[in-house]
Amino acid sequence: DARIGPELRRWMGSLPCQLTFVMGERHVRVVHGGVREINAFFFASTPREAMEVEFSAADADTIIGGHCGLPFTRCFGAYVWHNSGALGLPANDGTPRVWYSLLVPEDRGVRFEHHALDYDHRSAHAKMVRAGLPGGYAEALMNGLWPNLDILPPPERRATGTPLRPAAVTADILAATA
Repeated sequence: DARIGPELRRWMGSLPCQLTFVMGERHVRVVHGGVREINAFFFASTPREAMEVEFSAADADTIIGGHCGLPFTRCFGAYVWHNSGALGLPANDGTPRVWYSLLVPEDRGVRFEHHALDYDHRSAHAKMVRAGLPGGYAEALMNGLWPNLDILPPPERRATGTPLRPAAVTADILAATA
């Protein structure tokens, strides 16, 4: 894109593909899509076995991934897969809200909180239209529905247009050591 200059491109190219940190007893790996493939899609409905393959490559018991754009937290055994949703595009739930999350350390583990954010989506829509960006994505800012559902597995596809609600999940440290 011509609006992104060489200095910004160099800076973006210097950023790490993955981050790791420890919160409480949880060893966390942050990725864009997957641990093994940066552009992989993982959803709440992704088979557990596929996520377990990622955990085996992660050297972590918690993965924070993005890319799919839908907020969810899924716990199984000692593992937690968390996706905050996206600040740049509504969650295909029929509302213009976008999503973010907070990780809150607790005595017994980490609480993963999903929060909706209301923002000036009309202004963002107008800027996208003026910039000549794809119309379907500009409209998604207004109606909360994605212009293309090709990446969505059937359960997420069926949920199209169903408003999401803020939620919280606590990953207990006892599960992390199980």
